[in-house]
Amino acid sequence: MFGGSVASLAVLGDPDIALITLTELCEQMRRMSRASALPVLVDADHGYGNALNVRRTVQELEAAGAAGLTIEDTLLPAAFGEAKTQLISLEEGVGKMKAALDGRSDASLVIMGRTGAASITSIEDAIRRAKAYEEAGVDALFFTGIKSRAELEAVSAATRLPIVLGGAPEDLNALDYLAGQRVRIALQGHAPIAAATQAVYETLKALREGAPPKSLKGLASSELTVRVTREADVRARSADVLGLKKMSRAILQVMIRGRVQGVGYRAWVEHQATASGLEGWVRNRRDGGVEALFAGAPKHVADMVALCRHGPPSSRVDSVTSETAGADELDLRRAGEAFSVLPTV
Repeated sequence: MFGGSVASLAVLGDPDIALITLTELCEQMRRMSRASALPVLVDADHGYGNALNVRRTVQELEAAGAAGLTIEDTLLPAAFGEAKTQLISLEEGVGKMKAALDGRSDASLVIMGRTGAASITSIEDAIRRAKAYEEAGVDALFFTGIKSRAELEAVSAATRLPIVLGGAPEDLNALDYLAGQRVRIALQGHAPIAAATQAVYETLKALREGAPPKSLKGLASSELTVRVTREADVRARSADVLGLKKMSRAILQVMIRGRVQGVGYRAWVEHQATASGLEGWVRNRRDGGVEALFAGAPKHVADMVALCRHGPPSSRVDSVTSETAGADELDLRRAGEAFSVLPTV
């Protein structure tokens, strides 16, 4: 789910206080739908205005690629002089739900009626509002502020649509029980965003304090980066439309023998391989040799093996042998590094 708080953090770096605009929210949704085919449920807050604004909100998010959205009955932005969260009237809430449905042109777009009445007024008011939104024709009911099994069971007994829970307490986390109460989605907070925020902070802090980049932990591997950036698709497309040759991939394990330890040979290999855009690793062996793995375009790998036959001026290379290796050998690298210098084996 693309939460309003996440959108506000990503776009503005601000807390979730309804400062983000519909245009900004839709632009973020448009970027996500371009990057992935996964369905996204969008927190559309109060619909950015009255019922007519809600109708346009639905139209814009549908055009941006949203698979579903929630419209809530919270009074947003907060009224002047009011510190406590307030709700709009039941009648206005129903009007917003009807407007949302009227704005939908794709029948597969899921529209959820959301209420926070359980923690603002009462569970009875939450049920009353949910039943009214259900009668208006929404596809599902979204509840925040449910505090106990008794409250959830009361909501489930009084309604018939699929239920979505936001921010439920720990005693409402048994999946079998939730399924039995018609809960189809139970939100788990925004842990991925919180984890990413902490990781960025810790990484910048470590660099600021002088930590060398190679000592950093928890960095995305090159394989993961290739996956999330869809690099294979881009390469295939480039070959088709830019006239580029399709690049195959070679992986060679190389053994170098001679005077290759204590003369900067490993560091030289790392520098040359990185400059050639290769992945892999290099390490000293207790038998006096140096072992390396090179992965990349076949020509670049072959050129690197040829370079290894010469080495830096301080070395003396007696022999270089190579054999094809499997992709699993790349797993020996340190996390987040394309090419690693490994401990002696």
